[in-house]
Amino acid sequence: MDSTKFYHLKQWLSHGKNTRKIVEKLIKEGEIKEEEKATMTEKVSVLEQIKNLMTYPNIKEKVEKNELELSAWYFSIDSGSVEYYDQVDHAFKKFTGKDSE
Repeated sequence: MDSTKFYHLKQWLSHGKNTRKIVEKLIKEGEIKEEEKATMTEKVSVLEQIKNLMTYPNIKEKVEKNELELSAWYFSIDSGSVEYYDQVDHAFKKFTGKDSE
């Protein structure tokens, strides 16, 4: 198999390794329970993808110039709720449409 053929896919999938490490550390330190692992993995993955986007110079430049805003969102299929990541409180919060601007 040509190793360059799937280079970008491999790079993208490699971000899951850091997500896994973060979530395992949270479990080990008692910050989250084992049954919260799947949901926390999804949320951390969203944040890791935002961090990855910031590695692109053109995106980083636009964010720094306030020409582009990146937001992290989480949709729960089970409950139908939507959460956004509050960068001040460093937490996902339920989106109500009132306090999340």
